[in-house]
Amino acid sequence: MANRIRTEPVSLNESTLETNIASEIASIFNSPFNFGYPSRLRWLFEFDRINFNSFRKRKTKLYRLTPIEENKGGGWDTKIVIPRGRNERRAIFIQFKSGKHSNGNTVSNSAFNINKSNPNLHAEFKFNDNTNNNQHQTLKTLSDNLLSKGFSSKSVMYAFPRVTELEQFEKLEEDLILYTTFLTMPEIDSESRNNNVNLYDGNTHHFRTCYFDENKREIASTPFLLDGKSNVEDIIFEILLVKISHYRNQIRPYFPYEFLDEELSLMLADYLKINPENIVDFDRIIPRFNRKDLNTYFDKTEKNRNENFTSIFGKSNNTGQFNWRYRVFERVYNFFNQRGRNRKVNIREEIPSQFTLNLTNDEYEFGVNSDEEINLMIF
Repeated sequence: MANRIRTEPVSLNESTLETNIASEIASIFNSPFNFGYPSRLRWLFEFDRINFNSFRKRKTKLYRLTPIEENKGGGWDTKIVIPRGRNERRAIFIQFKSGKHSNGNTVSNSAFNINKSNPNLHAEFKFNDNTNNNQHQTLKTLSDNLLSKGFSSKSVMYAFPRVTELEQFEKLEEDLILYTTFLTMPEIDSESRNNNVNLYDGNTHHFRTCYFDENKREIASTPFLLDGKSNVEDIIFEILLVKISHYRNQIRPYFPYEFLDEELSLMLADYLKINPENIVDFDRIIPRFNRKDLNTYFDKTEKNRNENFTSIFGKSNNTGQFNWRYRVFERVYNFFNQRGRNRKVNIREEIPSQFTLNLTNDEYEFGVNSDEEINLMIF
């Protein structure tokens, strides 16, 4: 009997997750044709005023720093190189982890214990679960090395996508990054110290997070709730600023400046699947449109987003799971609105670099040892 050829994965593995998120970051504001751009502008402006041939796509590169290369005689796991970036590019180190759905547990003191009233469904992840149980120490060493070079230690992080099943992944209509919990090394270590939990004890540890309330999270070796708010809002904010600024700086000479930032804001609202009517002045930027029609479009966008979420994670009484998107939108909108409508953004000097590495004209290298992949993402 011939062996059956496998045409699809049997589970949602880490390689699939990291590849999709890298692709998503690559595509955000990386083409003048994003989000139906030409067709919408055709209603407002002379279409040929914008030279699309001059638009330079910005590549996002994902380097998998694998132990296989080390075994072949030297590679990423013995020498990590942070390349030059001409003061415009950013980088983050991400350890992706795939999780499992859980209906609840019987772990004492867990926020998701099934003996507690109304426990939330949640996703559960393992970390520090590599062969030598030194994954967390490797990330700590990397974080410390970056700090010693003048970079932010918060640019080393775990990524826990809350979509855990292939069926959910196939249903998902939005970018996976919008459903991913990020934990930076300083955050996870600080919270653990405060709760007298040792993550460097050579054991596998667990992380749990709620589908509906991302601020309900716990480290589960000796369960404790994380006190701080999720960093996803700040991480997405920095990524969006870098991507939009590169896009904006290129089209700025060709685009009527009085509408530039507002038009980009509508594209961002499209991406985040929110209605920005209380933040953006529709009447000013869409003079030929009926405001009601534009509101109807974004209301439908939100309705479709909510229906897709419910089809994947189920219903919940929590109605605030998308609030962070409105906050991110307003922060991005205010960032550009406060800087003058026709001024080029200095990506290195003006955009925060708390959670992303600001790549300069210098090249840095240092060594770490690991038996598991680490991902360097440059955008």
